[in-house]
Amino acid sequence: MCDRIEAEQPADLAALYAITHAATEEFNDLEEAFGQAGSEIETVARDAIGTDFHFIATATGSLTPS
Repeated sequence: MCDRIEAEQPADLAALYAITHAATEEFNDLEEAFGQAGSEIETVARDAIGTDFHFIATATGSLTPS
């Protein structure tokens, strides 16, 4: 996700959402692997991932701090 944000430099929030959506899909694709291991991506982990997405978007200038 970081590489894509830096390479594409999304011009607006919709373009940023397209990149973060793709990264979210990749996390969701891991759900089966977690399930096979008897685990899951918990709500707290998902929240932490979302917080990291926000930090990355803000740090790269793709999103203004809130």
